[in-house]
Amino acid sequence: MNRRLLSVPLACLLAVFLGAAGTTLTTMYFPPSDSGSPLDQVMRGQFAAILAETREPVLHMQPGITYAVRVTAYTVRGAVSFLRIERKSDGVVLSTFKRYGFSDLGVPIQRSVVERNLPAAALVRLSEEIQRQGFFSLGSSGILATVDVPVCLIEVYDGRAYHSVFRSGCPRDMAFGLVAARAAEIAGVDYFAD
Repeated sequence: MNRRLLSVPLACLLAVFLGAAGTTLTTMYFPPSDSGSPLDQVMRGQFAAILAETREPVLHMQPGITYAVRVTAYTVRGAVSFLRIERKSDGVVLSTFKRYGFSDLGVPIQRSVVERNLPAAALVRLSEEIQRQGFFSLGSSGILATVDVPVCLIEVYDGRAYHSVFRSGCPRDMAFGLVAARAAEIAGVDYFAD
């Protein structure tokens, strides 16, 4: 009986610790200045867990990176893809596209990786699209991921400021989607191809 009384507080302590760790992971990937509504926080926590589990870098804290864009497309059915376009301090522009599936136990399984150097003009086109669409003033849609509809996250770090926005359905006909479409066009990838 004494053991049972000790196990309940220990379980509560573990839950508090894991909750604090999740908050730290979220604030690491998404700075507090980018927090949004409570529902936005839940979604950012979910994306932070996916980014960490797949060993994606913290976009705004990479040494030697002067500009970076990442588009993440996630489906609850078990697929996630990342497109990261970065300009390094030496001027090299690199795109990295990764696609993952998940095992029955939720462990990410990398299916493909495509890396290629891009011309500097490609990043200029992307950054112009980001400015034209007013990306840094966009807000998130405030929804949860569902089984049938993918959720997309776009993050931009321009060397000074960081901003992230997510949308359900990854719409391609509005400011958010136009930024994602331009990134995919520049890198020559399709987020939802099998």
